[in-house]
Amino acid sequence: MRDTKPTAATIPALLFAIATGGIAFTAIADDDERDPAAEALVKKMSDYMGGLSSFSADAAVVDEMIMGDGLKLTALRSGAFRLRRPDHFYMARKGAVRDQEVFYDGKRFTVLAKNAGAVVELPAEGDVDVALDRATELLGAELPGRDLLSVDAYTPLMEPVTESAALGLVDIDGRSCRHLVFRTDEVDWQLWVEEGERPLPCRYTITSKWTYAAPQYSVTFSNWAVDPELPDDDFSATIPEGMQSVTPEELRKRIDEEAAK
Repeated sequence: MRDTKPTAATIPALLFAIATGGIAFTAIADDDERDPAAEALVKKMSDYMGGLSSFSADAAVVDEMIMGDGLKLTALRSGAFRLRRPDHFYMARKGAVRDQEVFYDGKRFTVLAKNAGAVVELPAEGDVDVALDRATELLGAELPGRDLLSVDAYTPLMEPVTESAALGLVDIDGRSCRHLVFRTDEVDWQLWVEEGERPLPCRYTITSKWTYAAPQYSVTFSNWAVDPELPDDDFSATIPEGMQSVTPEELRKRIDEEAAK
């Protein structure tokens, strides 16, 4: 653990370093640690996504883990999600030790943990946010960009922010994206938002700054589809043969056992 926390000058120093590399940015004055331009763009993204009737995208996750001996490991996972408001959601994520799908059709919540050979089926009612919260709870880990998928992403994201800045434009997979940076007491996070009429997230990175070696979680989004036609079948699970129906507690136990192998 570190002994001291960064000072309020950290972001201005960062901005100076980036500026000397030729990237334009909106500077933070010494007496104003929050940048209205950065926060306005998060609000624009939140309002745009919250107003969509449906969307889908792919996600590439990079998740750093610090082992007991200080070794930093990087877990790579691919993912995809589909969302149809108000109450349909699908998510898939796949990596070395995880192959999971989540289905929610407004009446039933289903988790397929293929690597664990287990399925959980639960009656459920509520909107997409209910499904996102339940999936996070059951799978014991954050979903790809879960913070960005709610009807109102702005409020929970910005509530703990103490410093913010809007940096320059960068190219991410052929899209021009505005780089934003934010600080809270617990974590630092960065967000890249697509320029133009579709302010969709390009990349989202969270740094656990007070954890030893400051591990990062990063998700890069691609192949966005805005207001696509998503049929009911996209949100209904087909249970493969041999899958065992288990309780949520047993599912978490099996997931932990698979991860420990």
